[in-house]
Amino acid sequence: MLLIRIFALFFLAQSLAASGSETSPTIGDFVQGDLHWKENLSLDGYRLEAKDFSSDRSNPSVLLKLSRGGEQLMEQPLSQSESFTYDDAVLAEVDSIFMPDRSEGNDEPTARVRLALYAAPSIALRLISDKDSYDPGEEIRMKLIAENEGTEDAEGIRINLSSEPQCFQFKDKISKLPAGSSSQIGAGDNEKWIRLKAPLLSEPTRMQLSADARYSDKNDLVHESSGYCRIDVSGQITIHKRTTEEMVPGKEYPVILTLRNFGKENTTVDLLDSVSQEFFTGSDMSWTIDLPAEKTETVSYNIKASRPGAGLALPAAVASYKIGNTSYKSWSEDLSIDVFGPYLEIEKKVSPHSVHPGDMVAISIDIKNRGNRTVKAIINETVPAWARLLGGETKFDKILNSSEEASLSYRISCKEPGNYEIPETKVLYADARGDGYSANSSSLSLLVMKDEPPINMTEKETATAGHNVSTTLFILVLALIYFLLEKIL
Repeated sequence: MLLIRIFALFFLAQSLAASGSETSPTIGDFVQGDLHWKENLSLDGYRLEAKDFSSDRSNPSVLLKLSRGGEQLMEQPLSQSESFTYDDAVLAEVDSIFMPDRSEGNDEPTARVRLALYAAPSIALRLISDKDSYDPGEEIRMKLIAENEGTEDAEGIRINLSSEPQCFQFKDKISKLPAGSSSQIGAGDNEKWIRLKAPLLSEPTRMQLSADARYSDKNDLVHESSGYCRIDVSGQITIHKRTTEEMVPGKEYPVILTLRNFGKENTTVDLLDSVSQEFFTGSDMSWTIDLPAEKTETVSYNIKASRPGAGLALPAAVASYKIGNTSYKSWSEDLSIDVFGPYLEIEKKVSPHSVHPGDMVAISIDIKNRGNRTVKAIINETVPAWARLLGGETKFDKILNSSEEASLSYRISCKEPGNYEIPETKVLYADARGDGYSANSSSLSLLVMKDEPPINMTEKETATAGHNVSTTLFILVLALIYFLLEKIL
């Protein structure tokens, strides 16, 4: 059974100090245990495995393999009291090796092994922008926080901030950052910021800002850390799309598109916008605009929401333009709209669709509140002049909560044959604010078929029919007699 124990940091440090070296690195966390063949110790992502044992009982050794993230870092045989280090960060040490007496039936060698990390500074760089996107020339404010997450002080810290594509560079330094402490780089009284200026680029670009730190520990070993963030910088032509964040179904709202030319030359822009299926508009939504240098132009159109819903999407508008002989595109924001209000779905049905005069016809009207508001709905159904009301309800006056359903039904008949249209049903409804709406069902068709008169034959037709039946029976009897004679003879 593999036993692993985590000890206090100073315990192993004191044991190494006994070797007489005052400049030996300080030991941080470590684990130790008795390893059989193929067993391992793990610490902070490192894995130390007893890969094999030697057969020399007079001077036993164990082959240790150090790996991290599935990648082998090094492999080395060690005898008792021997050790190796990796990258001035990891120590592997063999305390003792036990080779069993095979005569006792135990042939599993065991190595008591220790895996340790040297105490060292470890700086984490956190780069945070005040926004996700910027227009050309706009101020970019960055927070850069350096935190020493290691177990030793970091000294002589030099920090470099750069970008890809290369547009600006920032440098700073910190003389010392104690273990467990942090520092924010930049200028400011209460909150330190690094202030940069968004560059003028031909097209929208996602820039990566990288912060790199180089620093030393007390033994003058050099360490490096990095951090990064990404920001979006608009192109030479920017486009912004705006409308109200909340709407009511059926009401018109303006959408405003703002174009800005940050360049030094006039540019022709082809502007194209669209709406999703939850909205409709009567506008063409395509424009060709001559945009002067360093000027702004706006266009607008109206939209209506066809139904309520949360987070309904309005897609981004796109601006196409050329700089020299190269074509570019810029995109606006895509918007999320909350549409609040009632919305009734009306379904009218008739059964059956074809009848005879005087037959009963059932008509039903189903009402569903698909909106996100409570409504009061009213129906005053008019029975067509060609029909007779046999029973049921033709009036409806009810409050419907969101997602609630209701229905009414009635029965009619018609005396005269023909093709009839059952007119659409109009539902009037209002929300708690008193805003009124209406919804219509589709119209329906009803076929009333003519009744067929009974068949009345004359005496001559009756006699002829009877004679034809008698003749048929006589022929059948003769055929039967002929069949029987054939069998007998």
